[in-house]
Amino acid sequence: INIISAGRKKRDPQHRELQSLLQIDHTFIKMALFIISAIALCLGLASADKLDNILISNSGIFDPDSASLCPASSSTTFSSVFTSTNATSNWSDDKIQYEENAFEIQIDHTDDLPERSWSLRLGKGGQVMSLILKPGESIANQDVPEAIWNDLVQQMIAVDETGLHDGEGYPSFIHGSGPYSYEAEGTKPPFYNPKLAMNCDGNDCTMINWGQQAHVPTKWDAPLLYYTRYRDCGDGVIQYDMAMYHFGQDGSRDFSYFNTPWTGVRTSTFRDLMTSNTDGSLNFSYLNNFINGAGVKNLEDTAGFTTFAEAVTTTYSYPFCVDSTDASNWYYCDDANAPNALVPFSFKPTTTKVEPTGHWETYGLAEDSTVRMNWCSLSSSMPLGAAGWGKYGTSVIITNDDTGFSFESDYIIHYCYDGAWTYMSASEPSYKIAQQFPVGASISVAYKGDEAPWNAQNGLTFVHGKGAEFDSDTAWHRARSRIRYGITTEVDRDGTVFTTNLIGRLMPGEVYSSRKFMITDLLSEMETRAGALASSDEAYEDVSEAGSNGNGEVIKLWKAGSSFGASVGSESCLADSADEICSGFSAPSASRRPLFYIKCGTNTIVSHDPYTDPYSGIVPPDYLKRPYKCQLNAADIARTGRAEWKLLGFFPDVACWDLEMQYLEYSSEFCEGSFLPTPRADLTQGGI
Repeated sequence: INIISAGRKKRDPQHRELQSLLQIDHTFIKMALFIISAIALCLGLASADKLDNILISNSGIFDPDSASLCPASSSTTFSSVFTSTNATSNWSDDKIQYEENAFEIQIDHTDDLPERSWSLRLGKGGQVMSLILKPGESIANQDVPEAIWNDLVQQMIAVDETGLHDGEGYPSFIHGSGPYSYEAEGTKPPFYNPKLAMNCDGNDCTMINWGQQAHVPTKWDAPLLYYTRYRDCGDGVIQYDMAMYHFGQDGSRDFSYFNTPWTGVRTSTFRDLMTSNTDGSLNFSYLNNFINGAGVKNLEDTAGFTTFAEAVTTTYSYPFCVDSTDASNWYYCDDANAPNALVPFSFKPTTTKVEPTGHWETYGLAEDSTVRMNWCSLSSSMPLGAAGWGKYGTSVIITNDDTGFSFESDYIIHYCYDGAWTYMSASEPSYKIAQQFPVGASISVAYKGDEAPWNAQNGLTFVHGKGAEFDSDTAWHRARSRIRYGITTEVDRDGTVFTTNLIGRLMPGEVYSSRKFMITDLLSEMETRAGALASSDEAYEDVSEAGSNGNGEVIKLWKAGSSFGASVGSESCLADSADEICSGFSAPSASRRPLFYIKCGTNTIVSHDPYTDPYSGIVPPDYLKRPYKCQLNAADIARTGRAEWKLLGFFPDVACWDLEMQYLEYSSEFCEGSFLPTPRADLTQGGI
């Protein structure tokens, strides 16, 4: 980011004291206005911020025609009043205290069919922190100390892959929620992506946030604005639009790997995942460990959607295959580059050696329940296994088909470690397994439990499209988009990771935008309903130059006294003695940059650089960036404040310099005529 404030003078303390006295003189005026506003709010007369409205409705980011897909409905309601959902959501015990801190607004759809009703909560960072459907909570339980509604939630993520290998240990990827939370670093309570604008009306709710680096502190800046919109389409369909605007000034700084979105689905609610075939049919897909062995499928190899189900099958199938001509070589069964003569891998004892292990402690399993045995012979190790053998909360029955002896296992740790060792939990001691499974025994594996009929259980479907927009000639496509999925290593997290990856490139001045959908309904309806929506090609993703969708609407900034505000379009500013300072637009372009109003305690500043500290008027010179800290006063050297940001629009550099050089307070009512600006002395010295 271009640090344009670096050469400014610090504010004169006498200026601050004089301003404080002027504010006290007008306390009674502000109190009266507050009372009037409160009465209007109670009567339902208060309107949303006009500036927020235009920055969202005429953003130049989203397709303006997409609203026609989902006409407004009386079945959509909004609420900004927080009440805990823990009775249903069953959050991790140590996270309940932060639930209200994470919450921003709730969107509800009430349907005549309960399987199509939903309640979605947007967090402060623009992330989906809760999605309650008929079977229960569908967002993971947040059971990791530093991941407090900022990891296994629904969000966008952008990765700068050069930052992963910078040699200093500072990875660069920007969460669509906020940074990880560390007590010692001052990010507890959690600091979420600052909300720059929000508007919830009719049947949709849209937020603009300043995306933050996930790992803090960091040397990397965060030059992305995240636009997120959720729209109620009725009948259990939710449209979700995502966009990222790269406003950085370093022409060499690009992002090259994306999660659009990344989602943590509650595994105990939706245990099974079903990927779609190109003919529109769904089939059960094994859930392996996400970190080492995630399932991967290009969008073009799907029918454009993926579905989570409550419980669909008791049949176990190995996720790996071997070469029938050389059984020592293993492959993923759907690997397009594998030999044609693949056959399913299966366990086959090569010795009778079975030993107890201490893995039960690492994986939170029953005491002394883990064993290892020589049940494979391969040229290399297979990826890690998963809880429930790919079905969270379940187990498998492992049987010697020759004798009928069986035991139960609820965790496959390694299928074939070092090409020889199988590790798992077991309900029988190691010596007994050694006796009952001689060399060459025929072994079968089957899930324990019952499957439910498709018309008697809910499904949650993600309509992500088929990747039809892929064009190898475009600079922003490096490879075909794909889905990636798997279970978390830690059983207690109760989460299945599901993500759509754009493998492309986002350069400064560019916008990534997409439209996708979710459907909640009976599982038996999903192939038909999701297939029709995916076939309509309404789900897509694209990268374009900022400004290619127009300038948006004119935004003018006005000043009177120590107050300022905005007018939109052809509107006049009715504030007494208001002077027009600068003119910009609601949409970004190559010649305009975002302009921020930043507030920390009683300190305020207007700047193109969101890292500017409102007290000092400069960007802190520290090598490591900590935007979650701001200075409250001269004594606050440790910077214990938390700033707030607001997007004012997109303006040319230095066009609004007269606002940036002043200690001003923004009001959304400034140009309404009823607002009384706070007067101030005409200071020609000091200031910033």
